[in-house]
Amino acid sequence: QIVGFRLQSDALPIAGEKIFDEQHKEIGGVTSSTNSPMLSGNAIGFALLKKPFFALGSKLLVPAEGQLREAFVVKTPFVS
Repeated sequence: QIVGFRLQSDALPIAGEKIFDEQHKEIGGVTSSTNSPMLSGNAIGFALLKKPFFALGSKLLVPAEGQLREAFVVKTPFVS
């Protein structure tokens, strides 16, 4: 399923990168991302994830700027 995700930093994931769970098992991939000026410049994006990881609040590990960074599945649209 395609879901929205948000990082707590401005590190930008690249489309096509694999996404991992907390045990570093592959659970999906980044489809697109950008930095959001409305969300303090934090990175947001969309990902295609396996079940059950697409539940709101699920913790993800996303490669961004040379490190695996923590992200969370969030409700879309990103800004109300």
